[in-house]
Amino acid sequence: MVTVADDRIDIYRPCRVDPAVPIEDTVGAIVDLIRAGYVGGAGLSEVAQDTVRRAHRVHCIVDVQIEYSVISREPERRHLPAPNELGIGMTTYGGLSRGLLSGSCPMTATDLRAHLPRFRRHNLERNARLGDALPRLADNKGAFRAVGASLTAAEVADIEAVVPADAVAGSRYGEAQMRTLDSER
Repeated sequence: MVTVADDRIDIYRPCRVDPAVPIEDTVGAIVDLIRAGYVGGAGLSEVAQDTVRRAHRVHCIVDVQIEYSVISREPERRHLPAPNELGIGMTTYGGLSRGLLSGSCPMTATDLRAHLPRFRRHNLERNARLGDALPRLADNKGAFRAVGASLTAAEVADIEAVVPADAVAGSRYGEAQMRTLDSER
């Protein structure tokens, strides 16, 4: 016999905010699912800080998802303060910046990355140089097998020196899609 608890979604996180629907209504609908036992917690994705605060007033938000990597550090300033203040967990994506930091590049036009500004020819050449600097630092440390590795303040400063927060060329998504992201307001 299957019970509601067996079919429960741990975190319901809409992938984008619908600008035509107040966030309070969206979270209210998730709360209905939580009360019915179908969902464990409410999350948000790609949201601005004021949206996080408004949503959190309706119901405790447990998770906010945002793209974040050494190349995409805008969240440190623009997105992390509200969740940190409110005790909300973070789920990040794009940790290797969609392959820029691992040397992976789009091979065909069907690869989504081929259409993203950071992977367009002039931006890709500049961004690849940023990614090339990190393995040299890792080799000097003799590490970066992420599990068990820790960084000193000096090593973090070295990373920030070779990959400054504002060094990446091109936006995360194309102009039209960037305009649809609540996080970019």
